[in-house]
Amino acid sequence: GQPAVIGGAGRAAGPAGAKGGAAGGSGSGGIGPTSTEVASQTGLAQSDNARYTQVSQEGTNSQTGVQLASQVAQLADQVRTGKLSKEWADNLTIFQQNSPGATARQMLEKYAQQLKTMATQNATTDSSRNQIDAGMPDPTKMTPDAVKQAAQYVGGIFGMRGARQSYADQYIKNNKGSAMGLQGPDNEFMRAADPNVFAYKGLPPGQERQDFLKAHGLTTPAKQQEF
Repeated sequence: GQPAVIGGAGRAAGPAGAKGGAAGGSGSGGIGPTSTEVASQTGLAQSDNARYTQVSQEGTNSQTGVQLASQVAQLADQVRTGKLSKEWADNLTIFQQNSPGATARQMLEKYAQQLKTMATQNATTDSSRNQIDAGMPDPTKMTPDAVKQAAQYVGGIFGMRGARQSYADQYIKNNKGSAMGLQGPDNEFMRAADPNVFAYKGLPPGQERQDFLKAHGLTTPAKQQEF
């Protein structure tokens, strides 16, 4: 569901280009851009650069976030069944060295808190923070199944951030190293981006993907195709 990468070179002329092609076109008598055009061009360039900085900040720890979200989902599944793998049993033993008598659920709470910290520390907008808050797993209030689904969703947010970063990097590469014009394509990317799609794509093909679709009510071919 992502839009194709847009080579933005054609957008780099900005408002000055709209006057008659390149800066210094017919709108300014051929003697160079007006001061208003220069100010407008500069403002757009600053906004585009600021957008790239925002995208980069959110994408910084995306891969680590995907991995941590996967761990939280995995642990939630094991807490539900009451059967810890050797790796998680060993982790619980280490956890209990500092917290004697701690349970697997309490360890899950710790990992979920780490996930929230990682997700929110690089969020750059209220919208981004709200998306995290709305989807964040909370083992103190949720069932293990709900924690698993929430962790997968947050992992999808991290995956989306990483893909957005890659999309912006490719745009700049296609645009001769300039972020000019980035905001429009970035807005298009975010309108089409769905964390659940990234969460699904992050799962290995097979049972885990089938369980994901079932948990989200996507049980018919038509619904799955729409998803």
